[in-house]
Amino acid sequence: MVNVVAAIYGIDSEAFQAIAELRQVPVGEKYAVAEAILLKNEDGRVVVLDAFDTGATTSNDTLQA
Repeated sequence: MVNVVAAIYGIDSEAFQAIAELRQVPVGEKYAVAEAILLKNEDGRVVVLDAFDTGATTSNDTLQA
């Protein structure tokens, strides 16, 4: 089963903290994160600020943009 979770942060530093914590511990007792991406709307454009791929489901730890 694949689930997608989206979170909206009003403060950039909180978003960066969340992705940093997921990157440090991508597998927990009740969850596993295969990929994560941090996006920002800048003047109507979607900008990638940070991202990672553990390779857990893709067998490839390189994020393709």
